[in-house]
Amino acid sequence: GLELSWKISLKGPIFTFQNVLWHGMSPPYRRVAERPVSKFGWSERTKQPIESRPSYMHTLAQTANYVITINSNKRMLLDRLLENKFDQGFFGLFRDEDVPIGFEVYRISNKATGDLEYVGNFKCGNGSPCTLWHLANCFESDDGRKLFIDGSVSIVPLDRKWHEVKTEDHELQRFTIDLDSGKATSEVLLGRTSTEGFEFPGINPRFHMHRNEFIFALGNPLAETNCSVVKLNTATGESARLAGLRANESPMEPLFLPRPGAAEGD
Repeated sequence: GLELSWKISLKGPIFTFQNVLWHGMSPPYRRVAERPVSKFGWSERTKQPIESRPSYMHTLAQTANYVITINSNKRMLLDRLLENKFDQGFFGLFRDEDVPIGFEVYRISNKATGDLEYVGNFKCGNGSPCTLWHLANCFESDDGRKLFIDGSVSIVPLDRKWHEVKTEDHELQRFTIDLDSGKATSEVLLGRTSTEGFEFPGINPRFHMHRNEFIFALGNPLAETNCSVVKLNTATGESARLAGLRANESPMEPLFLPRPGAAEGD
């Protein structure tokens, strides 16, 4: 969560933003980590550098041994929040900026209590500024030194208007976090086209936190026509569309139900 606190000084109010994590292996979860974002006075609210403006976080990732928070390129307009300017809705509080997506990595230091130990901030060194929306899976390499995050990503023009967030095109990407090099990279698993984008990915839940072969996603889920369910083979890059949708039927966020007794990833 994003926590805002303030105090009154001789120069006026001082605002402090920090990211706070609650974590545990079962409810109730405990407050286990805090990461400062910015601290400034009222007159400085429009002068904060991009890195000091809170990012929009739609999701976070967890592998067997790590928790990862995700800093998108959508950064808060601090003046709009502090001046109660909500006329443009929630997404009107953010603006797409020319900064790479970043990953704050925490190691689960105690699996009994869920305590976390901060590892570092890994900025993506390739690809375009983007927002990671929904996750398909997160897992580690065999040696535990690389973390993989598969999910749906939107890459939008930096001059996008706030009300256009629902029209953003999405594609499926894999992010690789290299704990040894301190770098993160991205690759496209299923790219958007001029007529189709992909969202709401899901996998067989038995493969969560383990390397999986298949990802299912929705093609054009917000469109009135041409909606589809897509099956992607992550090993070969091949994809296929599932038949059976009738005209004007549009699937939305799917719930994956494995066939009883099925051992395969699909």
